[in-house]
Amino acid sequence: MLTETNPTSARSSAVFKPPWIKPPTSDLSIRETIKVAGENRLMMIPEAAYHEPIISGKRLGRPWHMVTYPDGMRHVLSEALDNYDKSAIMLHLLRPTRHGIFHAKGQKWRVQRSAASEVFTPRSLESATGEIVVAAKALTQRLLSSGPVTDLYHQMVLTNFEIICRLVASQPENFDAVRFSSAINGYMETAGKFNVLDLLPWPVWLPKPQHLMARHHSLYVRRAVEKELEAVKRGVRPSVFIENISKAIDPQTGKTLDPVEIRDTVLAFILAGHETSAIALSWALMLLASDQNIQEEARAEAISVVGTGGPNIGEAPGRLPLCRRILDEAMRLYPPTPLISRVANKDDELLGRRIRKGDRVFLPICALHRHSLLWEDPHAFRPERFNQRPARFTFLPFGGGPRVCIGASLAYRETDIILAALLSQFKFETADRLPEPVVMMTLRPKGGVRVKVTPLNGKPA
Repeated sequence: MLTETNPTSARSSAVFKPPWIKPPTSDLSIRETIKVAGENRLMMIPEAAYHEPIISGKRLGRPWHMVTYPDGMRHVLSEALDNYDKSAIMLHLLRPTRHGIFHAKGQKWRVQRSAASEVFTPRSLESATGEIVVAAKALTQRLLSSGPVTDLYHQMVLTNFEIICRLVASQPENFDAVRFSSAINGYMETAGKFNVLDLLPWPVWLPKPQHLMARHHSLYVRRAVEKELEAVKRGVRPSVFIENISKAIDPQTGKTLDPVEIRDTVLAFILAGHETSAIALSWALMLLASDQNIQEEARAEAISVVGTGGPNIGEAPGRLPLCRRILDEAMRLYPPTPLISRVANKDDELLGRRIRKGDRVFLPICALHRHSLLWEDPHAFRPERFNQRPARFTFLPFGGGPRVCIGASLAYRETDIILAALLSQFKFETADRLPEPVVMMTLRPKGGVRVKVTPLNGKPA
């Protein structure tokens, strides 16, 4: 059930409360759990999680704990990182990257993390700006010919894939962004679909039915990456992304990643980044379409930096503080990855509660971001709350601790440029009822973000 909302255009940010799911106030039965897990996993987070530091329960005889307070987040994601493994559900979903950074542990993870970090140095990020600008300009062209009402979520996903393909491929024309996007979405929607077997212990090495059904999607993506790596072997100059990963050296052994590790590290980058920026931008634009006052302020800021019509959008990164606050508030309200799941691999104590080996520990980022003890008026759209930096482990749109998303800096660069391009050229207004947030693996707007798009002038950047 959605909380009540009024999708009129002009609102004060102090009172506008965008749509959110009304959480259950009592424990779900097994039948109810199966139902909501298949429809919208947000409904698995009880109302108490938005007010209490930790809640616990038992399902199918298996204890679980839901942590929604900074000290608990810090403990699981940083202080006791090695005590908590990724859940089997997540490892099954990430099977296509099983030799990459998502699955690696200990020294192997540190080597792969070091290799991947080479992709996100300031120099590498600067070289990515040109590719992002090209994709942003293509987006503005599409919006000019898309009609007055457009699904911005669809447009953001396509733009994000164009950027990924341009960054990964030495020759972008070899990567079909539309087909690539379709394959990734097909895999996530099939492999990420809830199955009653998810409630039972299941060995990580044994694929579940939904993963077998999605295998042709993952094979297409894997083969596309393998073709790129084969071209590099034949002497084609690699993309900066692949070149940096290939040259990364383990400081302890002097070794580089082997070909399979390189392939799966690239796949991990694609899977991790395929939707994060697109989702954040979609929700941010929905919020701006719903609050014309803030949209006008953000437009004035964007134009002051990139010019009317956005001729200088490549200069946007790091120079749009209001736009950055709007994006952060959008990710607070709608974190792209709303739920992190871990399993305790040994006994522990968490926020005064005894954790046994094998217990499931859930970190609902969406509840942390809307927690009544941490945020004033937590369900309201108020970008000004980010005038000050939030306390550590209260705002985790990219996770936290040593395994924090390594691509956060690239995501911010991408969103800065795209917001500047769009705000300097278009006005956005709500067209339909605001979308329901729905979780399968990521926090998507159900039915897309349908918005009225009006050009400010006749020419895109």
